[in-house]
Amino acid sequence: DDSFHGTSWRLGMVYQPVENTSFYLQTSKAVDSIQSIITASSTDVRLAEGKQVELGVKQSLWNDRLQYTVAIYDIEKENLLNTYPGGSESQIGKQTSRGIEVELFIKPTETFDIDFNIARVNPEYEDFIDGSDNFSANTPRNVPNITANLWMNWQPIDRWLLSGGARYVGKRYADDANENTMPNYTVFDASIQWMATQDL
Repeated sequence: DDSFHGTSWRLGMVYQPVENTSFYLQTSKAVDSIQSIITASSTDVRLAEGKQVELGVKQSLWNDRLQYTVAIYDIEKENLLNTYPGGSESQIGKQTSRGIEVELFIKPTETFDIDFNIARVNPEYEDFIDGSDNFSANTPRNVPNITANLWMNWQPIDRWLLSGGARYVGKRYADDANENTMPNYTVFDASIQWMATQDL
């Protein structure tokens, strides 16, 4: 009988030179749940493991009306279970993701605020050989290099809230061989909310 074991942990620290600014560093190691391989069609699989290092800064300005976070990270995963369309599976030796993310919140007035974030990532198979196919150094499928979100709220009068925003997803590869791509797209959303009573 096969047996599986692993250890997960996380370590972090924060340095706050002034009250409104914090620098942080965290590193972690995680082992996927055994459930991820119990349902696998192949019995020759191992538990997936991941390591992450993240360094960032958070700052609040203008009486908390302006807040931002900038973070860079490096993620490394081994033994990921890759499922193809149709249900066939293979295990990836190593996949890495290195990127940067920026988050911004600004509230120019008491009735209007904006949330914005953008992320750029460079994902890569560092060790992925599937039979006679070598996908090492390729980009994982369906992972965009750039994503961005924008959301705005405006309360013109009491009990009424108007909201709207957009979500952007960059181009992605449709296969592990990186032979076919899916185009970038943007989704726009809007909503109107009315509060019948302040007690709700």
